[in-house]
Amino acid sequence: MELGEGRPTPTHHDTGDATPDTDVVAALRDLMDETGLTEVVGSLDEPILRHDRTRKAGESRLGNLVVDAHRWRADADVALSLGGIRPGDPLEGAVTAAHLVGVMPYGNDLLVVELPGERLAEAFRKLSLSYQFPDSPRYMFGHVSGATVTWDDRHDTLSEATVDDRPLDCERRYEVAVSEYFVEADNLFTAFDRDAAIRTCGTVPTRWSSTPASADSPRPSTAASDDRTLTRRRFADIDTRRRIRRRSGVPRSAHEDLTDSST
Repeated sequence: MELGEGRPTPTHHDTGDATPDTDVVAALRDLMDETGLTEVVGSLDEPILRHDRTRKAGESRLGNLVVDAHRWRADADVALSLGGIRPGDPLEGAVTAAHLVGVMPYGNDLLVVELPGERLAEAFRKLSLSYQFPDSPRYMFGHVSGATVTWDDRHDTLSEATVDDRPLDCERRYEVAVSEYFVEADNLFTAFDRDAAIRTCGTVPTRWSSTPASADSPRPSTAASDDRTLTRRRFADIDTRRRIRRRSGVPRSAHEDLTDSST
């Protein structure tokens, strides 16, 4: 990086053939051991891909893994996310805590917001990027856990939604796990804001915990938490049932967990 009177000028170097400094490598390895990042937390028989569609499509193993972990950690009815997953090499074979931490790009708190059914339905509508931003690719859709969403692509509307296999009840109040980022941003999930938050359930995904949050957890705070959410989540617990159903217009291959990483 060159700093002058004008804008800084970055220079990118190919590090593929560089020789790592052994002292730095050893120091980083020791630090990762001390913080538990090298612990193997699960294994995969088939890789979980991290290309554009698996991060941003509404039905992918990677997206389901993230929101399932959030809902489990928060002990909530539903978990929602829009993208927010870092691209990278596939997760495969022995998976460590560091691999899972590397999936999430931000160190935000995991919050639980309480919403009446009518506002949760509006949050489900915002899962469709084309509903909010018409120029977005049609395959872009958020991730959901604890619920099933049926979307009509022809009319860009929510056709049906269930929570825990029951029709969405507009009179009922639901607890929804969501990253603090989506609570603070005013251009994504407009169905809720900071006033709807009822508790904090850890940081996504900076600290460590293997125990779900309880209803007695303290109310949201800006203080750092000592819990990590996207770790020690048993892969065998991930619900593989389909959550996003699309009608009228988008072929199934447009939103599946595709194997072509160049797509």
